[in-house]
Amino acid sequence: DYRVDFGEIVPVNGLLSGPDGAPLPGEQVEIQVNGDGRWVTSRRVLSSADGTFATELKPRKRMYVRMRFPGRPDLGGASSTRLLLRLSPVVKVQRARKRAKRWQTVPVKGTVGPRKPFLRLVVQQHVRGNWRKVGAKTVRARRGRFETSFVPAFRDRYRYSLVAKSDDDTDRGSTGWLPLRVR
Repeated sequence: DYRVDFGEIVPVNGLLSGPDGAPLPGEQVEIQVNGDGRWVTSRRVLSSADGTFATELKPRKRMYVRMRFPGRPDLGGASSTRLLLRLSPVVKVQRARKRAKRWQTVPVKGTVGPRKPFLRLVVQQHVRGNWRKVGAKTVRARRGRFETSFVPAFRDRYRYSLVAKSDDDTDRGSTGWLPLRVR
């Protein structure tokens, strides 16, 4: 398995060699992906003089990747083993507040990619040396954007996070914990 964040470019490279171990220069190699149950050729590249090849992929969902040499009349084809690319959504908060006053609304606004219909806001308070969940709610996202808020009730340290659940296309993603000091 190979983990990648949404929007990240994944390098794909390899070495094409014959049955005797000698490099095969100038041969076509197919980069194939399988995200929906069938293999589809995404790219075709030519091997260099030393048999190496390289290209890049920018996945939009979880998928398998393999390299395939279709072969030629005097040499049979071959495929590599498949590699699972696990895609994590990227959740970003714009201008995250670090300080607030009690009973003051704390706005939370940001983006998620790839687009997800719902996110989960989790708020924790630091109570007697431990973090305790004091609030959670589902947040609707439209066209990759979300906007919500919460109201801290006590003077204390808080932290909050927005989480995108895993689904058929992506793994779980989150902002990580964002600190908030309430006075």
